[in-house]
Amino acid sequence: AGPIGFVGLIMPHILRQFIGFNLSNWFLPTLLIASGTLVMTCEVLSGVLLYPQLIPAGILMSLIGVPVFIWVMVRTKSI
Repeated sequence: AGPIGFVGLIMPHILRQFIGFNLSNWFLPTLLIASGTLVMTCEVLSGVLLYPQLIPAGILMSLIGVPVFIWVMVRTKSI
């Protein structure tokens, strides 16, 4: 799992910022599509950014996930 599994924790918070806190019937399908799109985008970018070399997709996922995680923690005043 590692950083790629981190998507399951962060993506719902990112998606709620775009569509609001309404947990309607289409939130879960939208979440599945958005999560898959994020993972595939990071996977493609990991092969394209430094072409001869590969960057692990987990590094790109953590570059997105860690700031969002810190933002969620500060916003809920959990720190």
